[in-house]
Formats: sequence, structure tokens, C-alpha cells
Amino acid sequence: MGKKNSIDSANLINKVLEIIEASLIFDISIKKFFIFIHPESYVHSAVTFKNETSIMSYYKPDMRVVLKNFFFKKNFKLYDKNKFFLNNLKKNEFNFYKLENKFNYLRKILNFAYLYKQNAYIAINLINEILVNKFINKKIKFPEIVNKIIINLNRKNIKKQIKYRKFNNLDNIFDFYRFIKSNIK
Repeated sequence: MGKKNSIDSANLINKVLEIIEASLIFDISIKKFFIFIHPESYVHSAVTFKNETSIMSYYKPDMRVVLKNFFFKKNFKLYDKNKFFLNNLKKNEFNFYKLENKFNYLRKILNFAYLYKQNAYIAINLINEILVNKFINKKIKFPEIVNKIIINLNRKNIKKQIKYRKFNNLDNIFDFYRFIKSNIK
């Protein structure tokens, strides 16, 4: 992982971005997603259906698995049962924890995204990108990233742009990026 991905992962903003992405791909409201912490990192997603059954996508926490499946899509053959990674798990390696109150900032950002839809998705991404770069360049401290995302999303001039701006092409997004960059605090 690069610096940006590592930072997004450490402050859990990657979860916000993943929920936004999944809501767009599957046309599911952001309000229907829940975030659980799974420290062992085997389970990467889970879905519960209306009939109360669930499925999970789980695999070893290793980017080689993801890359192999991306580049070699025809690799969906049954694996040797002796190599099945769940056979080698120790007890208590499938733990899930609901988000603690100290992570309420994720819900605040997601609620903002829910209210303002596409424009908020773009703004969250842009503001996060700018703030992560400021952190990498030692202009802000790590905990300031998420606080400043929320503060900037709620600033009157930025919120007004999020509410009324139209995005018809990439030039509109680049203009918005320049606006955000010049107005971010």
C-alpha cells in the first residue's frame, strides 16, 4: 500500500470511501451499510439478504490474493482442501466489533454523503486527498485529517458549492478541486 492508502486505512476514511463506492455500484442507500471492525482482516465484506441469509467474502489478508484474482480471473477453480486457509486458523480469529463512539466521525461523514449525494462524494474525496497530502508534507497532524474533513464539509462556502454545483465533465471536478484547495482550512 502507498502512503495515502495507509493513512486512509489508519483513520478508517477508507471505510467511508468503500461504502460510498459500494452504494454507487450496487445502488444501495448509504444508510443500509454498517461498519464492523474485524482485527484479523480475513472478512472483507458481508451481505445479509431479505430472507435473513448472509454471505461473506473472506480470504487471507494478502494483496497477492486480490491482485491474482484481478489479473487472472479464470483462476476460480476449487482449491486443494488441505490448503484451505480456514483449516489453519487458531481459535478466536473471527472477531467482529461494532464501531465505538470514538469513531462517530465516520457516521457524520456518511450522513453528509447521504444528504448531498454525488457532490458530497466528490467533495469528501477531494478534501480527504488535500488533507492527507498536508499530513504527508507535515503541515497538519494525523488526528486533524478527519476533524478537518468534517469542519470543511460544514463550512458555509464549501457546503453551498456542494449543494448547488453541477458536475457535467471532468473540468467541473477540477474547478471544484481548485476551489476546495483554495478554501480549505
